[in-house]
Amino acid sequence: EFGLKFRLADFGQNTRSATSRAEAAAYVELVVGDGIDTKSIYGVGIDTSITMAPIRALVSALNKL
Repeated sequence: EFGLKFRLADFGQNTRSATSRAEAAAYVELVVGDGIDTKSIYGVGIDTSITMAPIRALVSALNKL
């Protein structure tokens, strides 16, 4: 619908604490373009949910397009 084209080049996730209120930090690298116009865009997401942190990281990177 938005015409976005990207490739997930890298993904990482860590916890920020060992308590019951631990937060997950997720990191993504998106590659956009092809050939000479290729560039990397990075995003970071933090959430108490290990499912939501990567989604937030993806949205963070997409907001930079």
